[in-house]
Amino acid sequence: MKEIPRQVLKAWPPPDELFLELGSRAVGALKIGRPVSRGQLLGPPRNPQDGLVHSPLNGYVTAIGQRSVTIKVDSSSIGLPPRPMAIEGLVGSDLEEALRSLGVDLPIAPPPGEPAIISALVPEPGLDCAWVLWEDQLATLKAGAAVLRRLWPDGEFIEVVSPRSAPLGLGRLARCSERYPYTLPPLVKRKILGTWDPLARGMVEPSDLWAIGSVARSGLPLTSAPITIQYSSYLAPFGVRVSEALSQMNLSPLPGDVVVLGGLVRGRPTARLEMGLSKSTKALHLIRSSSLIDSYGLCLGCGRCAASCPLELPMDLLAQAPVNQWPETASRYSELLSGCLACGACALACPSSRPLLSLALMTKRTDCDDAARRQIGTACESPLS
Repeated sequence: MKEIPRQVLKAWPPPDELFLELGSRAVGALKIGRPVSRGQLLGPPRNPQDGLVHSPLNGYVTAIGQRSVTIKVDSSSIGLPPRPMAIEGLVGSDLEEALRSLGVDLPIAPPPGEPAIISALVPEPGLDCAWVLWEDQLATLKAGAAVLRRLWPDGEFIEVVSPRSAPLGLGRLARCSERYPYTLPPLVKRKILGTWDPLARGMVEPSDLWAIGSVARSGLPLTSAPITIQYSSYLAPFGVRVSEALSQMNLSPLPGDVVVLGGLVRGRPTARLEMGLSKSTKALHLIRSSSLIDSYGLCLGCGRCAASCPLELPMDLLAQAPVNQWPETASRYSELLSGCLACGACALACPSSRPLLSLALMTKRTDCDDAARRQIGTACESPLS
């Protein structure tokens, strides 16, 4: 049997500039032209439940927007370096507050009486850094697991392992299918506990463990994160512009190409190449136009879309609709298909390449008129739908 080579999380080279989005205006200490240090507080996150935003590298501020900061990277610039924070003795809510102050976006706690589930599975194609972490960052994952036990001290833990992962010693082991879409957190939780929870509360992914373990080991704010960029995995600072990341990989988008933030199925196309990669950006892919589905045929009535749905939803109702009735069809079945995960299994199974993932996304937008729905149907196209 051919041995699979060990994967390593590569260090991303220092970028020229960083662009970071905030939840509100930057903290008062930041002024244009002033230096900042790596780990220095910049401001609140866009999602109030997430961790605070800190400067990923040394540099100086070149622009401050209503909800953004632009930093020119300069290793010689020194602002207000953070002091290490000791979190060893903290538990529960005190530990949660400390982790958020260090920039960690914490997973949602499990409901009372339910165990937490740590999944070693790659949740979606194109998110390969999930298993690279197990091969190259095991010590950091174990540090994160130890903190997680103190964060949720009264709960039990289940570890969903794969052939490439090592047990963390948190709790009993379990196995699930490694075939997409059954690797998605809500479906993993349903398989293990037999309960349906679209929010996948209590599900912990490798990137969550890595972030917790990283700040636990250093005591310093989180300034970088694992990310898959065009099938290779890197440890990159937050705020690297999409355009610079593509350039660093010698990739240049051509007319008809699609830049995708996230996985290759559920990721979302973006035209904002000057935006910065955020903590929640787990992958960046450039898909050439030659790989895209540029046409689709009529519904054959084969039922493969419905048969492939992990929730057994009647996705054939969308597949059968004519193009000129897509907005109305999406409105008609929005409640019936409200549980849709937008996993794209139906689109992948369709022999006529019907854009079922885009149609499924349209059913979730019931607050707009027909003209807006037609725009949504174009803007929300998945690269594989």
